[in-house]
Amino acid sequence: NGKDKTFTFDYSYWSHAKDGQTDFATNESIFKDLGHTILDNAMQGYNTCLFAYGQTGAGKSYSMVGSEEDKGIIPLAMDDLFKRIEDNKQENIKYIVEASMLEIYNETVRDLLNMDKMKKHGLKIRDHPVLGPYVENLKREVVASYEEIENLMEEGTRARTV
Repeated sequence: NGKDKTFTFDYSYWSHAKDGQTDFATNESIFKDLGHTILDNAMQGYNTCLFAYGQTGAGKSYSMVGSEEDKGIIPLAMDDLFKRIEDNKQENIKYIVEASMLEIYNETVRDLLNMDKMKKHGLKIRDHPVLGPYVENLKREVVASYEEIENLMEEGTRARTV
């Protein structure tokens, strides 16, 4: 229609070449910008979600999982989460951590931890009037450590499409 459109971003990161780049964004720097806020909300009792979106090969998995030298957002967040739970001194507060792993590929939602019950057309995204959006029949595992989450991530990664 000829009108200019304005887009704003909370953050923008440089991640193409690490060597010699002072503005290269490590996963830890991204976690410092995003992860602490997500964890703060989770610790207050809110459901939280970190969503990685982009074309194949853009680096979503690397940002989320990382490498031995550059841990991803998930390992960093889980280390921090379980440390916060361990440091909790309030006996009247109980924490339950659940993990799930899904993939949206070609507009189909797939449960990567429950491939046996996958329907031909994938899972449905619903909207609960009080709790908000959720994925119907998505498997949720109660976990007590990052190691348990890491095992689930390995299982889910094997089930990915790409």
